[in-house]
Amino acid sequence: MKLIVSTPFKSVALTFLFLVSVLSISSQVTYTWNGTVSSEWNNGSNWTPVGPPLNTDHVIIVASPNDPGLSNDVTIEDFTINSGVLNLAGFTITSEGNHSFFGGNILNGTFQSNTGVLTTFSSTTFDVNIDITSERIVVNGGVFNNPVVLEQNGATNSGGTGNAIFNAPLDFTLSGTAFFRTNGNNTFNDDVFLTNNGGNYLLLELTTASVYNGDVFITNNSTSNVRMAFEGNSVFNGNIEFNNTSTGQIVFCERATSSATLGAGVQMSIGGTGFDSGFLTLRNFTQVDATDQSLTLGAAAVLASINNVWDGNVSFVASSAYTTNSLYNGTAYFEKNGAGTSSSGGNTFNQTTTLLNSSGNEMRFGVTNPDIFSASLSLLNTGTSTLQVAFNSVGNEFNNNVVFENTNTGNVYIGVNGGSSTLANGFDFQIGGLGFNNGILQLENVNQIGLTPQNLSVGTNARITLENNIFNAASSFISGRMFLLGNVFNNSVVLEKIGAVNDNSVGGNTFNASTTITNSGTGYLLFANTNPDIFNDVLSVVNTGSNIIYLSYNSAGNQFNDDVTFESVASGGIVVGNGGGTTQLGVNVDLLIGALGFDSGDLGLNNITQSNAINQNITLTGTARILSQNSTWDGEINFVSPRLYLLGSTFNNTTYLEKNGATNDDSRGGNTFNVNTSIVNSGSGRIRLGSNVADAPDIFNADLVLRNTGTDRIMIADANLLNEFNGNVQLECNLGAGIRFGEGNGTSILANGFQFSIGALGFSESVLRFRNVTQVGGTPQALTLTGTGYLLSQNSTWDGNIQFIAPRIYTDGSTYNGTAYLEKTDATNDDSPGGNVFNQTASIVNSGSGRILFANTTPDIFNDETTIISNGSSQIWMAHNSIGNQFNHNIIVESTGTSTGVEFGRGGTGDVTLADGFTVTVGAGGFSTGTLRIQKFYAIRIDRTKVLLFD
Repeated sequence: MKLIVSTPFKSVALTFLFLVSVLSISSQVTYTWNGTVSSEWNNGSNWTPVGPPLNTDHVIIVASPNDPGLSNDVTIEDFTINSGVLNLAGFTITSEGNHSFFGGNILNGTFQSNTGVLTTFSSTTFDVNIDITSERIVVNGGVFNNPVVLEQNGATNSGGTGNAIFNAPLDFTLSGTAFFRTNGNNTFNDDVFLTNNGGNYLLLELTTASVYNGDVFITNNSTSNVRMAFEGNSVFNGNIEFNNTSTGQIVFCERATSSATLGAGVQMSIGGTGFDSGFLTLRNFTQVDATDQSLTLGAAAVLASINNVWDGNVSFVASSAYTTNSLYNGTAYFEKNGAGTSSSGGNTFNQTTTLLNSSGNEMRFGVTNPDIFSASLSLLNTGTSTLQVAFNSVGNEFNNNVVFENTNTGNVYIGVNGGSSTLANGFDFQIGGLGFNNGILQLENVNQIGLTPQNLSVGTNARITLENNIFNAASSFISGRMFLLGNVFNNSVVLEKIGAVNDNSVGGNTFNASTTITNSGTGYLLFANTNPDIFNDVLSVVNTGSNIIYLSYNSAGNQFNDDVTFESVASGGIVVGNGGGTTQLGVNVDLLIGALGFDSGDLGLNNITQSNAINQNITLTGTARILSQNSTWDGEINFVSPRLYLLGSTFNNTTYLEKNGATNDDSRGGNTFNVNTSIVNSGSGRIRLGSNVADAPDIFNADLVLRNTGTDRIMIADANLLNEFNGNVQLECNLGAGIRFGEGNGTSILANGFQFSIGALGFSESVLRFRNVTQVGGTPQALTLTGTGYLLSQNSTWDGNIQFIAPRIYTDGSTYNGTAYLEKTDATNDDSPGGNVFNQTASIVNSGSGRILFANTTPDIFNDETTIISNGSSQIWMAHNSIGNQFNHNIIVESTGTSTGVEFGRGGTGDVTLADGFTVTVGAGGFSTGTLRIQKFYAIRIDRTKVLLFD
């Protein structure tokens, strides 16, 4: 080092300080006791050199003829005893420097130091009180028969061999920045007080165990640690008290080869200053009896129990109270009340165990190794986070009942992160007396052994989650919310949702016994959102709530392998395959309605395929609706419902569909009916098929019966294009608004060889509308309506001979390629706009009391002989108000009875072209009443000139 002094004053000052230092050092004398004269300390002749020593001197005590003794308190600088006996005679030695205790014995008094530099204990026996504060303290042995108070406050580390025996209390404090440690093999036969106020650790068993026969009081006020029983098998035969006011640790048995034994009756406790932060780690402890242990740490402290054997009851409460590879032969209570780490597992609990999370952070067990619970287990969450058991380890065991309770918003999980467990035979999962009213109760990867029923019922705000479990016994799960994934139920199971929040279960479940699924809540309950569910026994689906149960929602390959019973008595309903999921009905599977009935909501039967031709008979009531979308039915179908909706389904057997409710129903189309079908509307709302022009048409490949006995209508082939009727179509209507083809401008085809006909019930009410119907082939069509029936043919093509008799007749833009017979029988006037083409003989008959009018806006064309007969009490108006009507063959007119005649062009602008060579004549029935008006008749000559015949 280079020292630069720039002024004479500084030079003088430094010289003075140097001289003072030299004088101070040179003034210390080392006095060795010779005891040649007497035992008197103050007799200078007993010292070498002649003394006595002063307070700045170094004293060495060795064996001599006369042992030294005090007659007053003595202060010295340094002290060494190598041998001999020092009798303090009740007085005090105060040493302010180095203290070396290498042998001998000190009796009767107090040895103290407040400013020691190095204190070394070796082979000395102390029968005095010791109160030493020293920068370094080294313990290499010694026997201490009186109380000892030690404090190390320096910056240099101390490491002694240990081997000390304390037969009186020891109070040791570490307050410096250096560590203090001994190799161990210490024996403490009285109380021990260990305090760390420093910046480094305190350790007493670096290589060898110690024995503690008195109580041990450990206080850590440091950010570092107190490290107990570091190596060997230490024995604690007295109580142990812990205090921690900082962030450091109190840790036992850090080495894997270390252990600790708790003697009979020994208890651990938390002291008066508390344990509010840091770690208390108890590792490799074994109790020799069943003394209870109760430790409650603060909300920022962690308590770890690792590789211990506890024969007594334990109660551990801490910010994180966790345990690893420990054996609990008494009851165990763990409570987590703050932030902290997780238990890796490997524990065995042989008596009743309670795990409580009262914090806002996760509490985990079985993270790496499985836990075994051989007695009842209570899982209680009063906090806002999660209590997790069997978290990520395989082979956890629940060999007794498991009780769940939750009083806050937190959750309780078993096996949530891939861990697996077994529930032993004879035991069950239960809800405790505090209930489970919030949060999630999740059971994952649990394999139930045996046939003990499982019944869990939680509150409306709670959720039960079941994932990849195997339940071999009858089970019942009732919850505000419900989630299922990959479970196997080998016995009957009841699943009921009672809450308001929607639930989407992923699916992949197998139900091998009878299953009941109930929604009594206000949120929907959804199954098989991703993976298919398989039901191998009877399934009962019950909705008493206000939302929906969805089955087979969005996954392919769901299976119903036994009968399925549906019930819905609230506003919810039950829907299969709504999200595109597919379902296979097994052999001889019936779809049934249960005892409660089905009077509200939808019964959605979507994307279902039958395996055989068993009949399906379903009757809904109230306001309920049946939906069949993209399903294939091989058995006979008998669906009766207030509402009815069909889309893209295939019916391969006799089908009966009846709507009997008040709400309108519009089916989009794309359905195929391969066997005789009956569609009935007995309700007060319409039923419409083929309502969406963008969808595929409906195809009827066998006979069809359309029956309207309600107060509204049947609309068929409504807006879709190219609907097909490949069988006979029987029409019946005795009430309501009739039966209507193509009302929404849809088109349809009646295949060759088939007919429209009126069934036994007749057609006595409202409208029978044919719009955009094309008949293929020459099969005659004969329809007779009665009552107030109204037959309309709009933009249709008839290839066969037709005979339409109805109270009311309307024809617009239609083409008649066979003979046509149109008869009106009612009192209401009927005005057809025209645009019709009659390519063979036509007969227009009015036998009613209301007029019938043709070509009101668009001309009609008659290409063969036309007979016009008015034999009722009104008239027939032809070519009424349109220009360009054509009669390309003879016209025969008749008017009899009370008829008011036949009139052409009465509207004023209507005209007629009568083809060259043809005539207007009166038929065999005569024209005995009314008016024959022939107005604006033209003839076309051979030279194509137009000649006015009548005006």
